[in-house]
Amino acid sequence: MPKGSQVIHIGGWKKLESEKVDKITFNRDIASVLGISPDDVVDIYGFTEQMGLNYPDCKAGWKHIHAYSDVIIRDESNLEVCGPGKVGLLEFVSPLPHSYPGNVVLTDDLGVIEESLCECGKAGKRFKVIGRAKKAEVRGCGDVMSEKLTKKPSYKPLSQQEERLTIYHSPIFLDDTMSASQQLDQIFCSLKRKQKWLANQPLEAILGLINEARKSWSSTPELDPYRHTGLNFLADWCEPNRLKNLLDSALNGQRAFLDNFLPRKDISHSSQKAMPRGIVSHWLSGNVPLLGMFALVQSILSKNANILKVSASESQALPVLLATFKGLSYTTPGGYTIHGDDLLGTLAVVYFDRHQTKIAEKFSANADVRIAWGGREAIESVSGLPKKYNSQDILFGPKLSMMVVGSDALDSDKAIRKLIRRAATDSSVFDQFACASPHTIFVEKGGLITPKEFAEKLASAMDKALVRLPTQVPDIGQANKIRSKIAEYAFIGEYWHDKHLRWTVLFDEGIELVEPTYQRVITVKAVDNVFDVVDSVHEDIQTVGLAMNGEKRLRFANEIMLKGAMRCPDVGYMTHFDSPWDGVVALDRMVRWVTLGGPL
Repeated sequence: MPKGSQVIHIGGWKKLESEKVDKITFNRDIASVLGISPDDVVDIYGFTEQMGLNYPDCKAGWKHIHAYSDVIIRDESNLEVCGPGKVGLLEFVSPLPHSYPGNVVLTDDLGVIEESLCECGKAGKRFKVIGRAKKAEVRGCGDVMSEKLTKKPSYKPLSQQEERLTIYHSPIFLDDTMSASQQLDQIFCSLKRKQKWLANQPLEAILGLINEARKSWSSTPELDPYRHTGLNFLADWCEPNRLKNLLDSALNGQRAFLDNFLPRKDISHSSQKAMPRGIVSHWLSGNVPLLGMFALVQSILSKNANILKVSASESQALPVLLATFKGLSYTTPGGYTIHGDDLLGTLAVVYFDRHQTKIAEKFSANADVRIAWGGREAIESVSGLPKKYNSQDILFGPKLSMMVVGSDALDSDKAIRKLIRRAATDSSVFDQFACASPHTIFVEKGGLITPKEFAEKLASAMDKALVRLPTQVPDIGQANKIRSKIAEYAFIGEYWHDKHLRWTVLFDEGIELVEPTYQRVITVKAVDNVFDVVDSVHEDIQTVGLAMNGEKRLRFANEIMLKGAMRCPDVGYMTHFDSPWDGVVALDRMVRWVTLGGPL
């Protein structure tokens, strides 16, 4: 280029964050290619949200604030204003936008400001862009359009893929020189052999061994991260009497069918028994790490061997839980002893990514029962894998849950306090990542308090719930989503939130379900009549926590279940795992009913 020419660049680099070089290198390389001075490579910062205001580099590499705007640096964790020299989120203020509320824009860019005289000779406030906040979304127009139009890279053909299998627990020693497929074959062969041992164990012994293991969960340091995300409930749920009741309910009233042939009530001279199906393959979800344990315990009790594929985002909970069986033993009152190490021989825990098609097909094709938890794409992927013609599927797909409060449930101060405390618990457990967690609470008008007063009291209860159910401060990406909802409700309703955004309560009127934001963001909606909500219920609604009484409660439950809802527990118990779940009695699908003698 001719001497004295200048080159400007105006952004669009967000998607290339992983390939970035420092600014000096960037300018030097461009200058070298184009034959100009590095000082003539000018970066211009700006964004459409503030009418295209631009901030070019000065000769010293700073961007100076002009008369039409101001810049503020805010702390990434609590949004407090930072002083000169401190790195934080860049926030721009300008009076120019009039057609929409774009006067104040908080970006995902990290920067620093200075107010002293600049090396270029200019006075006044100036800033530099340091980088992007962690987990920040791609928002630039060019980046979004590129994402829409660019053809995604294709993956290598199956024949060229390198097989990868991560093994967290195996029932046998595996040779590292074997391929992933060979290792998986060896695991299935071992599970098939060990399942025969499990099939001959008395149910009483298995229940006792699980009870011994659960007693240690409260004192296992490695399980501390899960203590407030379901571990305590799981430990209570595994109490022997609760499991016995679960088994009796699922197995025609008698759990003894798992051990012996018992006479049938409907046909004389005939007996039946619940036989294990064999090997159960589990696909676990990462959003609620312990959820898969509920299905695993039932599978063990029905004397099946199990292999579990953990999530990439959460692979530690299951191996730690299973490790508590190591070295354990339990002796029944009758003198029979079962060892935890033998039970571990009927279990395997692995991980493979979604592109390992051959591994996934083998994982599915060897299963007598397939259990999968996850979103629509994950469930459809599992459904499409090859399987045995008689394999049983238990698929727990994407579900949404909500809460409905009738005016009759708001009839006394005592009832209101109790209800709101329980509503706060349901809205806090699992940080709303469980399919049974509510995101919308419909409150009927006409009670002792108004729906808005309900929301105000719920905000106070959510704050108190932090003591019982602590949670982490959301990362910047999630925090920005929450702030976006708060900004929306500043225009259309009311809002309350913790200063660290660990909980948020939103309020408006209407019968529409809200899209989940997660991280304890709960929306209270005022309705004239709870039955107006019925039309918002669909087949993807799993749990509806109910707070209403008598005939009204029965009628409402019947109407929403006809529309597709699965469960209507009392408020405060929405996330308590029970059976049936998603309309399925899982235990019944884990056994084969066989008969002996008759019929006469």
